[in-house]
Amino acid sequence: MKIKTVVNVDTTLFAVISQAAPISSSNVKKLIKAKEAKVNGVRVSSDIQVRCGDEIEVFVPAAYCGELPEVIYEDENILIADKPVLTEVEPTLTDMLNRGHDYIKPLHRLDRNTTGLTVFALNEKAYRELYDAFKDRTVEKHYLALAVGKIKNGEYTAYLFKDAKKSISFISPTAKEGYKKIITRISVISEEDNISLLDVELVTGRTHQIRAHLSYLGHPILGDGKYGDENINKKYKAKYQKLCAYKLIFHNLKGEMSYLNEKVFQSKRKLLTN
Repeated sequence: MKIKTVVNVDTTLFAVISQAAPISSSNVKKLIKAKEAKVNGVRVSSDIQVRCGDEIEVFVPAAYCGELPEVIYEDENILIADKPVLTEVEPTLTDMLNRGHDYIKPLHRLDRNTTGLTVFALNEKAYRELYDAFKDRTVEKHYLALAVGKIKNGEYTAYLFKDAKKSISFISPTAKEGYKKIITRISVISEEDNISLLDVELVTGRTHQIRAHLSYLGHPILGDGKYGDENINKKYKAKYQKLCAYKLIFHNLKGEMSYLNEKVFQSKRKLLTN
């Protein structure tokens, strides 16, 4: 698989490939060492600094790739993909799905290591209608999460601040300048060995909302390297956050996309632990 991307901020070649390719860090290092990466058309064999605007091209052998995305639903207006781990929505997942499409544009984002349903518009009109639906919160979004400890069912409200430079979100119980209100609904599906399987509904949709909010509540997601518990992650050998966008339901679409109303789309991915 060949991946092409353009650098949008000064960084390292390793960082760019890690974000663009659905492969592990060790395999990124192997690719660079094997001169499989080009910067502005020139092959390189070490992790060099790259600048905004540089064009990166890398060949990724199939053996290096993890799971591939599966298309759950597709018509002339919309494509819903089941995203695997280690995959950025842009450019990687979009490039993977851009086969035979004149237009494809994601309507929302999932973290690189969050799996599950990702929605793409296949024309500009569909994009505008569905973008408004996501913005107006008429798309019902449910996630499966494996969280540490036992948590009560309920609707939890807090306030979130996104530090874009550090790529981390902070939670406050009260309103503060720069913080935005978040609402997270939690339903417990099962509990075992101090790990809870949760259905989490995003009423609001902020950056890292589920991960940061659950961590703030004292129940971090298993495998979360940023907001989680490192010792517990090691105990269960969980390398990536156990979080999956597993169900989507569209409501109150009034334009040409109204045929999607009340349809339920579900991921086939499962959250497994040792």
